[in-house]
Order: sequence, then C-alpha cells, then structure tokens
Amino acid sequence: MKAKPFKGASVPNLAGKGPHDTIARDELVALIAEYVPRESADDESTVRNRISSRVTYAVKVGQLSPEFLLGEGLEWIHKTWPGCLDQLPVFPKQVSEDLVSTAHATASVHDLIVPGDLTRCQTLIGAMDSEICELKKELAGLRESVALLAPKAAKWDNWIAKKGR
Repeated sequence: MKAKPFKGASVPNLAGKGPHDTIARDELVALIAEYVPRESADDESTVRNRISSRVTYAVKVGQLSPEFLLGEGLEWIHKTWPGCLDQLPVFPKQVSEDLVSTAHATASVHDLIVPGDLTRCQTLIGAMDSEICELKKELAGLRESVALLAPKAAKWDNWIAKKGR
C-alpha cells in the first residue's frame, strides 16, 4: 500500500489530550514534519510524503496501530527520531491493577513498568518495600548460617586436601 501524500494538514494542538486519544493520520504526519530536521533541498510536501511513507510502514509492521493512539504515536516518534522531538510529551505507560498486585522486585529495572497514577505507584512502592524487608531478614539468616558453617567447611577442605596427597 502506497502512502498518501499530505499537503494542507495543520499541526494539531495537543493540549488536553491524553495517551488514549486518537490523532488523525494527516495530523500525525504534520506534527512530525514540524519538528524533524530537513535537508536544504526539501520542501514541505517532500518531507510530509517521506514521513507518510514511514508511518505507513510502521503500521504495516505493527509498530503503530491503525487507530493512531496519541501515546503510542509519540512513543514511536521518540524512538524513530531521538532527540529531535524532545519538546513533545511522552506519556507514562499505564498498567492494569493485576500487574500492580503481581509486580515483584525480582524484575529487572528494564522490565518494570511504572503505574500511571500516584495511588497505584504508592501501592507498588509499599509492596516492594515489604518485599525488601523480607529479603533483608532472609539475607541476615543466610549470613548467620554461613558464619556457623564456615569452620566446618574449612575442616572439610583440609581433610580432602590431606586425603588427596
């Protein structure tokens, strides 16, 4: 499917819009065209047509949904043109209550998704704090066990070394 050319679409006003609001395809192209760097020979229609092709490809390969959700679109823009569109907002990813209740501190930092509102963030922080306290107690118990078993381990190592001579 060939990308549609865009000529007269204006840059949308993002005030009051959230990550689940939709944006028209021509508005998305106009928004990107407003901020991306251009070569000296590029005119407005050339830039918009080039961006339109990239949007079409992103939809085709599943990087963007055909509904053009604003949060998803802005995330894609930041990945595709890093540093060029920093003045545009990035919406935090929203997570369901199920994920908040099952999140554990064992996930790596890259796997952790921060909830989108303060109440759920505080709930997640409280759960993680409780888990950290439990892990600290478990670590202290294991350190005591190591301290008790260290002399026996040293004797065992000496006995094995003498036996192997």
